[in-house]
Amino acid sequence: MDETRTRALLAEISADPSPPTEVDLDRVVVLGRRQRRRTGRWVAAAAAVVVLVVAGTTVALLRPDPVRPAPAVTAPAPPPVTAAPTSFDPLRTLIEPGWLPEELKQVTHTVSPTRETYEVWGYTWGDITIDLVVPGTKGPFYGGQTAAPVPAPKVNGVPSTWTAGPKGKSGGGWLTWEWAPGAQAVVRVLGFEDARTVAVRVASSTRAGAGKPVTMPFTVRRPTGLTLVHTSVARVLGSPEAQISFNGDGGAAHAVTVALAPGPPSPPLDVNATLNGVPVRIEETSLEVTIQRQSGPDVYTVTCQVRKGHSVAEVRAECERVGGSLRPVGSLADDSTWTTTPVR
Repeated sequence: MDETRTRALLAEISADPSPPTEVDLDRVVVLGRRQRRRTGRWVAAAAAVVVLVVAGTTVALLRPDPVRPAPAVTAPAPPPVTAAPTSFDPLRTLIEPGWLPEELKQVTHTVSPTRETYEVWGYTWGDITIDLVVPGTKGPFYGGQTAAPVPAPKVNGVPSTWTAGPKGKSGGGWLTWEWAPGAQAVVRVLGFEDARTVAVRVASSTRAGAGKPVTMPFTVRRPTGLTLVHTSVARVLGSPEAQISFNGDGGAAHAVTVALAPGPPSPPLDVNATLNGVPVRIEETSLEVTIQRQSGPDVYTVTCQVRKGHSVAEVRAECERVGGSLRPVGSLADDSTWTTTPVR
């Protein structure tokens, strides 16, 4: 997802655009990106800042004005992991960060069957990404490499390598090691002086836990014939962003993504239909059907891609079934009120 930020960062970088970013996303993440653009909040510029969960190639955003890392924090090393799962459950997270710079308060956590990503970033500087992949899958490759990987300090007794980014204060780089036998992990650091030291500290304090349930602020019925393949939850200046995606071979739609984006939308949502008595906007093309529903200032979006050999009318009917099943859960301000069973 690369895959692949947000109102706060868009406002900060608008006067000084970042370098263009190339993102190699899989089909599911492409759907999520389209939804973000439609809401007017998750726009294309966000792709220059966020790295999503699917394997691919990304170009790292270089931020100016780095600062030195916070003082070292002594913490016990996490226990070793003797075996990694062959597939991640998108409804459970393994990454449990230990030490992270306290200035980096914005968070995105994403999970797909082959990759889990935990990213934190600051309002004006700094970006740290932790990635775990399953055995047999290569870790993410971040563009901008200017040197070959070199040996780095061990991470809890495991050899690691450091790959430097572009020269300069904020070029950063990434640390690679095995979080379990045959399974790669990567910590990428941007915007810090001595980025390697920061990366080693983050990696050495990160635990691959037994798994915590993903919570979502909505529930939805599973699309016909599709499988859950991706979840993403973010907090940006306290505002939630959430996404859940399905893919498979058994339905009229070959991919369905449901997303919550913080509002209000810009331009305002122009409703043109009702679904189960709720005002919505429905758009359709030969390739996909999109349903948007506003709840308070925020917008829920369901996007359904048309499978070859099926009509737009078939996919619209399926998209309306899924969209009509969407139910907000709990308080958006308190994720402890969200559900751990978002798929009904």
